[in-house]
Amino acid sequence: MESDRKKLRERILSLGGHEVHITQPNVDVDKWLSRGEASDGKDSIVENGRAGFCEEESLDYYLKHKDEGVKLCRGFALNKNHGMWVYHAWCKDKDGVIHECTSVKRDLYYGIELDEKESEKFRRSVDFAYDAECARKEKQISANDVGRCGYKGFEQYGPQSELAQFFKRVVEQCSKGEDTRDDKSSDNAKSL
Repeated sequence: MESDRKKLRERILSLGGHEVHITQPNVDVDKWLSRGEASDGKDSIVENGRAGFCEEESLDYYLKHKDEGVKLCRGFALNKNHGMWVYHAWCKDKDGVIHECTSVKRDLYYGIELDEKESEKFRRSVDFAYDAECARKEKQISANDVGRCGYKGFEQYGPQSELAQFFKRVVEQCSKGEDTRDDKSSDNAKSL
């Protein structure tokens, strides 16, 4: 597997830059080797989302525009000013135009367009409330599992955040054996 990471690093560096920061699991490395494509960022549209939140901002843009043919993309982006390729998420419209969902203009992209199944998996890995709601509907998780999802949100947003309070209510309901899919829980999940 280390040889695959080396191949990926060499492929990406052949496009420019001086370093590639690969932190993703090996399954992603395989996908980037077999399906990865380079794209120039010069004609990209910057959507002015939050810097440092590429996954969340790209997911939000995708969900708002997927019916218009927008696709989620994952891979790496290069800003030539610092020369390092970093993990990144972005969107592409049906004409192949990149929508940079953060506020930072990128020079080059290398990655894959996610298919529908991969987009759903991506959504569940990024949107904790959505993941917990899906898992409860699928009856695949216990109150402890919901609590672990909530803990991620707690760590990221703090104990008084809406997300942390939502998961606290869900865990309490699960512990009591209550149906967590009532209107109140669903409304709270949608509002996050």
